[in-house]
Amino acid sequence: MSIRPRLVLALTLLASAFPALADSRATADSTDRSTRATAAQAKQQTMRHSRDGAKSTQAVAATRPGQPLVNVVRAYPPSCLADPLPDTPSGPLYRNQNVALAATDGAGGYYTENVTVTIWRVACSSATLFNSATLMRIDRRPEYNGDADVYPLFPGIEVAQGTVGFGNPAGLSFARIANEPNTIVSDTVVDSPIVYSTTYVLENYPFDNAGYFDFNLPFSVRLDNFFNTNRYSFINNVPSYNPTAATYPDAYANLPLSGYIGSNWYDPAHSGEGMIVRINENEARPDVLSLEIAWYTYDANGTPFWLYGGADFPRGAREVTSPMIYQYDGYFAGNGPTGPAARGNWGQVIVSFPSCRDMRFTYTALAGLPDFVPRGTGTRNLKSISNQNGLFCE
Repeated sequence: MSIRPRLVLALTLLASAFPALADSRATADSTDRSTRATAAQAKQQTMRHSRDGAKSTQAVAATRPGQPLVNVVRAYPPSCLADPLPDTPSGPLYRNQNVALAATDGAGGYYTENVTVTIWRVACSSATLFNSATLMRIDRRPEYNGDADVYPLFPGIEVAQGTVGFGNPAGLSFARIANEPNTIVSDTVVDSPIVYSTTYVLENYPFDNAGYFDFNLPFSVRLDNFFNTNRYSFINNVPSYNPTAATYPDAYANLPLSGYIGSNWYDPAHSGEGMIVRINENEARPDVLSLEIAWYTYDANGTPFWLYGGADFPRGAREVTSPMIYQYDGYFAGNGPTGPAARGNWGQVIVSFPSCRDMRFTYTALAGLPDFVPRGTGTRNLKSISNQNGLFCE
């Protein structure tokens, strides 16, 4: 992906030595815990629903569902993640192996259960700035994972960054923690059961008075079990995201081809020339996607000339080779004999996308094309004109 520095900061890698694991379960004093946990739940609900409340007078008269919109407080490019979130952390890891969460047996008994909390980043498209998505995984110990008789409860989570510290009285330190990416208001409620080890993604609340975090920059996390003692656990000093080819190789790879890169692509130095790209689903084969491509260019006389192509490819592919055809002997606006225009094989293009805003293609024409057909070989770089509604790439 095309990368330009966000900050001139060296990447601080996690120390390889971790503290010894503490005893994993113990009874706990739950005095006044419910009051603190309920207050945190209420704050979360305020953050989720204040945006809806501002539109409540319009909602009564609404007769149609809302249209797709860009999430203006998104924490990462939408093209970066899809459900399911990864189960295995990768790259530089920031971890606390002795986070004491509140646990319950569902019958009024409270305990603490020590879990491992890991934070890591996933490289995203970075056309202008370093971009990543920040994930957090809560891992129960193997002997307890899946135990629904006694299970930990999701903690209160706050983020400290810049001038916003833990316990901010206006609630600016609250982050939205979701277990599904690319959402607007979904959240994991304080005291939700954690029966199985789970991965979450760090998001922002879509509320004008909520805090906003750039998780590409340094931050710290505090986890609150709401007990009187041993209440807080921390993952401190997660450094700035500053990828190298060794730490985040995906930051230097082409994007996987998906619907997010569907757009009109153009060459700023050659107005009137470019490509239209679409990526389609294959209902019969969910593991396969289809590329459709139209290259609008010119022949040797400066007359507009179009080439068309398409190819199937496996999900996750970062480069696709497509055969190209040309058509001729047609009529303007279909005003001519019925039937399709004649067509011929032209050659092929190989397309890739270094970032959401950059396209690269290599073209190779066949030998022996008719004189009126343009031909040649080479490589071109194009820029995206816009994003598709509902599929904002970066």
